[in-house]
Amino acid sequence: MIIGTGIGIVKIPRIITSVEKHGDRFIEKILSPDEIRQIPRVNKYEYIAGRFAVKEAFIKAAGTSMPFAGITVLNDETGKPFIASIPSDKIDLSKIHVSISHDGDYAVASVLIEG
Repeated sequence: MIIGTGIGIVKIPRIITSVEKHGDRFIEKILSPDEIRQIPRVNKYEYIAGRFAVKEAFIKAAGTSMPFAGITVLNDETGKPFIASIPSDKIDLSKIHVSISHDGDYAVASVLIEG
């Protein structure tokens, strides 16, 4: 049974502007410490925008609010994104399915939560 679905879309130039204006303070508000350690040198803004989109999609799918930095999105050994942690024990992390795509100025993510 599907509990919820969510889609997030982020304009990458918006992320660039926010990072340039607010620096590390913005990044620390959006990304968990584990995600910050994995920011790539190449495609840094696409990475941040993709994580932002996943977190937005997850919050919609879960039907609740929580701080973005409390949600950790990592990649498995094949590169597939997954939600590694959330500030709640009410959702089984193994029942959360994540997809991220980037194209031009946009990052989009979808999240599906199974019951």
